[in-house]
Amino acid sequence: MIDKEKLIELVCFVHAFACTAFGIILIFFTEGYLFIISWPMTEPTMVRLFGAAILGIGFASIIAWKRVDWGKIRIIIEMNMLWTTFGILAMLFGAIYPLFPNTNASPLPPMVVLYIVIFIAFDLAFFYIYYLFRT
Repeated sequence: MIDKEKLIELVCFVHAFACTAFGIILIFFTEGYLFIISWPMTEPTMVRLFGAAILGIGFASIIAWKRVDWGKIRIIIEMNMLWTTFGILAMLFGAIYPLFPNTNASPLPPMVVLYIVIFIAFDLAFFYIYYLFRT
């Protein structure tokens, strides 16, 4: 049987690390990062704002990692479930939108496939944690 508390600690630690690292990169190294992944940058302030949001989500996961008590972290897990689910939907929409006729949206860089896979992994982990504690 899986130790539920250890699972929360592991998932929240990895999620906090990934969000914090990615948030810092997006805030402070915006132009360089977007150049490396071949993502056209039209508005650096919006990218930095997105980085700040991810950083906040990462810090929420740090709180969950430190507090493991389900009553105290349930809302953080639910927020992460919603964030990853809607993130997946947004990226999938962004991937197929340029295929619609009469759109001049540019295709997303191939790196987005990796982001989708990462989001799916975290989404499954958060939903599994939620399921374990609901039963």
